[in-house]
Amino acid sequence: MGKRYPHLREEAEEAKSMLLIPVEAKLLAPKQLGEILTERTGEAWSSQRVNKLLIEQGFQIRNPEGNPDYLPTDKGKAHSQLTLGTAKGRDKTVQHLRWFESVLETIETAPI
Repeated sequence: MGKRYPHLREEAEEAKSMLLIPVEAKLLAPKQLGEILTERTGEAWSSQRVNKLLIEQGFQIRNPEGNPDYLPTDKGKAHSQLTLGTAKGRDKTVQHLRWFESVLETIETAPI
């Protein structure tokens, strides 16, 4: 924002400090984690396979209440963040469990 509106650069920098997560920290959906794993391992990693791996290795559990679909475990909290979004095709706010790329450094990617 500061590049596009130089006169607001100072306010933009101040606003970044008020965000819950740093702007530099990128949160990834299981689909995006799967794309990275596919590139690294040469195997196909779907979002379903990533979610299964995260459950098996103790990073997340299914949410019995359904929104979000998954909740982080104590082990997964350091590598994840709950975010808000809009449901596809609806005007409804939903939660999503998203992951920092650091989770890829801690999981074991043995074939499932």
